[in-house]
Amino acid sequence: DAESALSLLLAHPPALLLADWKLPVMDGIALIARVKTTHPAMRAVLITNHDLEELPQAALRAGVSGCLLKPDSPAALPARLRAVMDGTCVFSARIMQRLSEQLHAGPPVPPEVRRLLAQLTPREREVLRAFARGLPGKLVADLLQISETTVKTHKEHLVLKLGVQSFMEAVARFARYLD
Repeated sequence: DAESALSLLLAHPPALLLADWKLPVMDGIALIARVKTTHPAMRAVLITNHDLEELPQAALRAGVSGCLLKPDSPAALPARLRAVMDGTCVFSARIMQRLSEQLHAGPPVPPEVRRLLAQLTPREREVLRAFARGLPGKLVADLLQISETTVKTHKEHLVLKLGVQSFMEAVARFARYLD
């Protein structure tokens, strides 16, 4: 298991660590991250049967130089590992596709933020979006065809519903998560 291997890896780091994602006690991503904190020059490749939602970004944050799916051409593994040792990052095509999708989708919405945003009316979302674009209150009112007083009321509701101290905090913390 990864935890029992950790002390050995910390004492004697390899030039290249090849770790499975699903390991007992500690997963391969956590193992790589722990070893890379004390040995940042070590190269690391994660292998897995899974290409789940969180895998590509979590692997990159851990400092991997490669992330490969086990079913992808086992015969090519030695050449891929040599490429990593030569300084090239190597990722399976499906993992790169998933990473690209994640990056284009924007930041993931934390569950608490999702819960708070679900409370907003469509009009409150429009007001929050408009202010996030830097529009002044009068222009927001004109754009949405409502009075400035109604805009102010929506701002007050947003502060209460989102549990923030000010409307500007609401814009700063939540506008980026609006669809």
